Amino acid sequence: MHRVRLLAHVTLVFSLVAFLLTIGDYLALHDINHDYVSAAVLRSLDAAPPVLPAWTATPGEWAMVSGSLFFRAGFLLLNVMTLALCARALKRLRAAA
Repeated sequence: MHRVRLLAHVTLVFSLVAFLLTIGDYLALHDINHDYVSAAVLRSLDAAPPVLPAWTATPGEWAMVSGSLFFRAGFLLLNVMTLALCARALKRLRAAA
């Protein structure tokens, strides 16, 4: 039972981090929407693409979104493990009662 309780607490902390990362994703995607400039897009508009500054590629924002995706995948796996352990613990409690 101690293991289930510990895993539940860890899952709760990870839930808070996932919520904060969701806010970070929104902010990063909002920034990408306003700052991202692609040479391919400029070519499609028949505009000669100048040498674009490095910040127009928004690498930090894309790193935030990518990191958040991997964290969320791990978080979902942790949730599955926690729910499976809780279900097994409840089944044992019902059988003992």
